[in-house]
Amino acid sequence: MAYVTTARAREIGIRVAIGVVLAAMALRMTTGLLFGVGPFDPATLLSVAALLTGVSIAASAIPAVAPRGLRPRHFAAFSSALFETTITPAD
Repeated sequence: MAYVTTARAREIGIRVAIGVVLAAMALRMTTGLLFGVGPFDPATLLSVAALLTGVSIAASAIPAVAPRGLRPRHFAAFSSALFETTITPAD
């Protein structure tokens, strides 16, 4: 893995540089859309970060909490039925 990374170091550097240029262009284009808010406004950045954190916690907590009413025997019965297959020899 280290050899491949070393061999492709120039390509990785070019991709990073292109990403920086594209990010700077996107920043310039979107600053005209921000009315009354600067691109580096601390309150806006913190509120967006808090919103994204809340959404990600909710997105991971909902599937984790959903099966809490099930008993382990339900999983055992499901898994045994799932893997209960008969293998017939090929003729």
